[in-house]
Amino acid sequence: MSDSNNVKEFKMSLNDFQSLLSTNPNKIYFLYFMAHWCGPCKLIKSFIYETADNFIKGGKDIEFYMVVSDDGDNEELVQHYNVNALPTFIIFKGEEIHSSIVGAQKDKLTTAINESLVK
Repeated sequence: MSDSNNVKEFKMSLNDFQSLLSTNPNKIYFLYFMAHWCGPCKLIKSFIYETADNFIKGGKDIEFYMVVSDDGDNEELVQHYNVNALPTFIIFKGEEIHSSIVGAQKDKLTTAINESLVK
């Protein structure tokens, strides 16, 4: 499966991300922490792309970001959110962490996204 245009590569500082969260209190942000060397990250990648496409095509107010952790650019974010294993998924609703999931668990991810969208 090709890459999804609905999963953006994360390219902002921790401060910029926190500002984004605070200015959009009802928006859902899905962060997918991964590394290029991570086998489970590779296995779940197409599922994340498909999920992002389905939710965004369905008109849901959610943004999906892929946070590459092995290039050093996102180290501040990785440390701030205590990401110690990959893949890790963190779903934010505004500034609050709605859920955090470690591992390639498709059912848990789908459930967490659906729960975060309930207002």
